[in-house]
Amino acid sequence: YDIPFRKIEKLLDKDTFDRTPYILLQHDAGIRIYKIVSIKETTGNEHMYVFKEDEEFVTHIQTLISDSIYTRSVPYDKDSNILTIQTCSYNDDKTYYVITAIELK
Repeated sequence: YDIPFRKIEKLLDKDTFDRTPYILLQHDAGIRIYKIVSIKETTGNEHMYVFKEDEEFVTHIQTLISDSIYTRSVPYDKDSNILTIQTCSYNDDKTYYVITAIELK
């Protein structure tokens, strides 16, 4: 069976990653548009942290992007809003696929 988050794996294909730059997040107040910065496979949990300090936040985004399978250039700074999506990897039960995206303003 196919579950929606399993479709994240399709971004592991370079052509699909290149053709799929945006995530649209619909909620009661409207739609937010995020540009996908990266997809990575990780055994760590760095994507689960939230930082309040500006310098830590920018470093956090850099950590999320580092060692990614694919990345694209998207400007960000201490005031950016990020979206991080995680799903389990089917390669190993202790790894995750993590997508990092920056909200477009």
